[in-house]
Amino acid sequence: MSERRRAILLYLIKGFKRKVGREITLTRLMKLLYLVDRELAKRGLSTSDTKWIRWYYGPYSEEVERELISLVREKKVKRDFVVLGRDAPILKIFDTDVQAELDENTAKAVDDVLDEYAELNFDELLGRVYETFNSNLELGEKIHVISTD
Repeated sequence: MSERRRAILLYLIKGFKRKVGREITLTRLMKLLYLVDRELAKRGLSTSDTKWIRWYYGPYSEEVERELISLVREKKVKRDFVVLGRDAPILKIFDTDVQAELDENTAKAVDDVLDEYAELNFDELLGRVYETFNSNLELGEKIHVISTD
């Protein structure tokens, strides 16, 4: 488990709720963490050290899934199944009183990503995410945080 990834996830969960006034879905959290990794890399900062692959709705990581399961078991976040617009069960992640400690530069990068992407609807967010990697990748192929083109 990555302490840095964990701290960024907690900060994103809390920041999303603060910014838009609702809990974040798992799919949206995954995309925002990917965008945070890109932003951190662009700024020359350490990323969450997450291995990203192309999956059905863009970047996905089993490491993030495992980290969230761990956070739920530790009662640092809560998960709830809900049905949203696409009539599919989606996990909502509720923050708790757990503090997310990030250095100032990392927190600024996360806040900037939230400012740019948090209020986009799901399709707009996916569209913006798909612009950041080669969409010709096969399912399961590695996505590089910064394009190697």
